[in-house]
Amino acid sequence: MTLVEVKEYLKTVIECDNWYVGKIDKCDQCIGVFLSQSQLSKVSAIGGKRNKTYDTKCISLLIRWTDDLNEAEKKALEVYNLLDEKVEDCFFIQIRDSEPKYIDTDNEGIHEFVINLVIYEFK
Repeated sequence: MTLVEVKEYLKTVIECDNWYVGKIDKCDQCIGVFLSQSQLSKVSAIGGKRNKTYDTKCISLLIRWTDDLNEAEKKALEVYNLLDEKVEDCFFIQIRDSEPKYIDTDNEGIHEFVINLVIYEFK
């Protein structure tokens, strides 16, 4: 699953007009999809790669949402709750943190939150 495929799926689940992959243009309400800096430890299946039943992808979502902290936090929690242990036919989403992480405001005073997750894609 590529970052663009992740973004396209998330667009069907989360209400947001502005989506980005890799880099965010400066706008007040947007979500960016990035490869996470922290990856999972490599786990080998017994019998090697051919017997592995799933692949993993570590993703970070950056929620950049208005200069109103309350509204930004509400949006981050909405996204968190929509994705927490989300199961679909071909994948499972597991959030790695107990809540969205508050980053701070950017240079324009827009509040930002990050949600780190792992996508388990079934083979």
